[in-house]
Amino acid sequence: MRVVRGNILTIGPAGASQREAIFTALRRADIHPSLGLKAPPLRAQFDTDVLELHRGEEMRREPVRYHALSRNDDGRFVGFFLDFGWDHPNDSIRELDLVFPDEADRNVGAYFDATIIVSQYLFENALAKRVRWRVRAHGERVPQRHQRHGARLVAKQVERHPVTGEWMNTYIFEFAIADYQRLLQRIGEDGSTDDYAKSRSGIWDVLRSRGN
Repeated sequence: MRVVRGNILTIGPAGASQREAIFTALRRADIHPSLGLKAPPLRAQFDTDVLELHRGEEMRREPVRYHALSRNDDGRFVGFFLDFGWDHPNDSIRELDLVFPDEADRNVGAYFDATIIVSQYLFENALAKRVRWRVRAHGERVPQRHQRHGARLVAKQVERHPVTGEWMNTYIFEFAIADYQRLLQRIGEDGSTDDYAKSRSGIWDVLRSRGN
């Protein structure tokens, strides 16, 4: 599996120590509800890569994959993505969730870098054809930050919080491999060999400036 390096972070498969850190994070009360978990995962579930995820009133046992994020400068593990099929376990449309367990690691640059490199990582390793993620928001204003990543809004849902039951707006964004390939072709980059950190055209800046 090829790892991908961004400006700040590197993404790759989660090793044994990173998986243990992920399990510890998923058991925290400030983390698991944001992923759609009503309760922390059981050890047996986690070890078999299954989570009980809630979407509104529906609960599904989802086979998931974990991808570790580490800092480029010191190699320190700082966060992770999990992905699972949108409609069924083998769906090439993958839903993403991003977690930075330590508040000190949560900043706009890290979130932006992680969101960009996960697409290249999943597409170039043939793990997805489209990626989607959900953004919860108060009120009717559509979050704009995700459109700067080259993503587009595909749906809005009103659903209940998995723990509190409170109604909330959820916006679903998508970035497709076709969009990604068109972008690479336009700026003359090869996603199979280039890292964002070494990109001659500065793909990080192209996406940041809404290039698509």
